[in-house]
Amino acid sequence: MLFIDVEHGLKQWRTVDAYQKNLRLFLQQHELDAKLIETQLANKDVSALIAIVHKLRGAAGALSLMKLSQFSQHIEEQL
Repeated sequence: MLFIDVEHGLKQWRTVDAYQKNLRLFLQQHELDAKLIETQLANKDVSALIAIVHKLRGAAGALSLMKLSQFSQHIEEQL
């Protein structure tokens, strides 16, 4: 499985500019997710963990970040 399915992503976003813009936005909005997950694990806050991972999963899926979306889904199911 590809980490990023650019062909699929371009079909979804229709233009290279729109796709790139949303990939950059994804990076801005989710750059701290790993740290947030680590913090919530330490706090044993399962509901906060689920919320973070669910949002990450949806955003990754919308951008055709296939491995990240699949990994996030697996984590969410385990929680």
